[in-house]
Amino acid sequence: MFRRRNENLPYTIGILLSLFVHIAGIVVSIVVLESRRAEASLAPQVFTVTLEGGEKLGGISQVPKSSEKQKVLPDVPNEASVPESEPEPEPEQAAEETEAPVEAKKIESPTAIEELEKKKQEEELKKKKAEEQKRKEAEAKKKKEAEAKRKKAEEKKRKAAEAKKKREQEKKRKAEEAKKKKEAEERAKRDRDRKLAEAIKRAANRYEGESANAGGQGFGAARTGGKGMGGGTLESLEFISYRNELESHIKSGWHWLPGAKRLNAVVRVNILPTGAIQNATIVKSSGRDDFDDSILRAVYKASPVPPAPSHLYKRFQDVRITFDSHQN
Repeated sequence: MFRRRNENLPYTIGILLSLFVHIAGIVVSIVVLESRRAEASLAPQVFTVTLEGGEKLGGISQVPKSSEKQKVLPDVPNEASVPESEPEPEPEQAAEETEAPVEAKKIESPTAIEELEKKKQEEELKKKKAEEQKRKEAEAKKKKEAEAKRKKAEEKKRKAAEAKKKREQEKKRKAEEAKKKKEAEERAKRDRDRKLAEAIKRAANRYEGESANAGGQGFGAARTGGKGMGGGTLESLEFISYRNELESHIKSGWHWLPGAKRLNAVVRVNILPTGAIQNATIVKSSGRDDFDDSILRAVYKASPVPPAPSHLYKRFQDVRITFDSHQN
């Protein structure tokens, strides 16, 4: 018998568990239905908005209900049961029912106004954003133009400074060149004056030491056929100075190494008023062509010679010069 009880024990436990589960399900169903019934019994809240004097006024109100309209349904609906006939609504309830559509209309009207206000605010905000963006772009453009203007002014200033510096350098260079040129001219003038003084001194010494022999060799006018400077004619210092200068200038480019035999040659030179040598001819040969040719090369190389004073030009237009190998 004890063994039979042990065999029936699993069935018994299963029945008890099934019974416990069904009871728990029924309890949960009852709790859920009660909570829904309690929620259904509460009146719905409606937010109303009205406009008074341009201001929005609103509040929460409850939709009126009647005990006859809202009836509690039974826990388990009975299909066979017939619903009781509803009593006629009282006058107050009828008035509330007729006013309900009006309240619904009042609710819809503020909602449309709010949409318009919201749309208007969005448009204003959008307009403000566009204006702000436009202002920022204008400021950026203005700043960019100012920066470009500043850079242009700086570039102009830099170029002006460079041009000024260049002008100053050019002015300084020209001043230095003029200074050097002036110094060179002064040196040349001093050298010329020194040479002229030396030539005058030599001419004076030579004039004082020469004999009265008119056939002396040296420098003479070709048209008179003179062979040199005659001691019987007294010349001015200006004539003697230019004569020595001319002879020295022509012979300065002539070089000849003296040999055992002494060589002499006379060349005839035609000089223009500008100092240019027009023609040179050997009128008395030395007997050696190379010696004569060296004289002609030196004469043409000396062209132009220092111009003669205007009142002495005719006397130096056609001259003869003697070249001596031992007087080079």
